[in-house]
Amino acid sequence: MECEFGVSGTAVCWLRSYLTDRRQFVKLGRFSSATSPCTTGVPQGSVLVPLLFTAYVAPIGDVIESFCMSYHQFADDTQLYVEMDASNTTAALSLLQNTANTIVNWI
Repeated sequence: MECEFGVSGTAVCWLRSYLTDRRQFVKLGRFSSATSPCTTGVPQGSVLVPLLFTAYVAPIGDVIESFCMSYHQFADDTQLYVEMDASNTTAALSLLQNTANTIVNWI
């Protein structure tokens, strides 16, 4: 959040405290499991989930652009656009594969 969007100070401290030292448990009827620490993710149903997800995936755009490709992001979808000659799709498909592999490795 600090590097990509310039969010700092109290706002970063608030986000950090919101996302750390959380615990979870399962409740079924009157029975509850023991609590376990939550080390990843955000609280399900939180109003911050869309914002935090968007912030998390935003750097993917830099990776895509490093391959000279166009893209569009909306919510949890990312669309890649590549120009190709219909009679020779090999180069375009290779570019898409390399970009996808890089993104998967980045995540």
